[in-house]
Amino acid sequence: MSQLSNSSEDVALPLAVSELRQIRHDLGNYVNQIIGYSELLAEDLAELQNGNESLEALSNVQSAATAIQSLVS
Repeated sequence: MSQLSNSSEDVALPLAVSELRQIRHDLGNYVNQIIGYSELLAEDLAELQNGNESLEALSNVQSAATAIQSLVS
């Protein structure tokens, strides 16, 4: 439970340390999956001659995911 609503005013309660660890762990897993799948796709597209635009888009995805990963770690 991350937030409770009080009838007189909204009060945000801090997350427990264990909840934050679990959220960081889960988010890290998802980001790692994005990086891994984008790398696999990039390898497959590299074999195609017309995959340049897609490779650039995947490179952008990888860069964004790596930036998110550094924030989560």
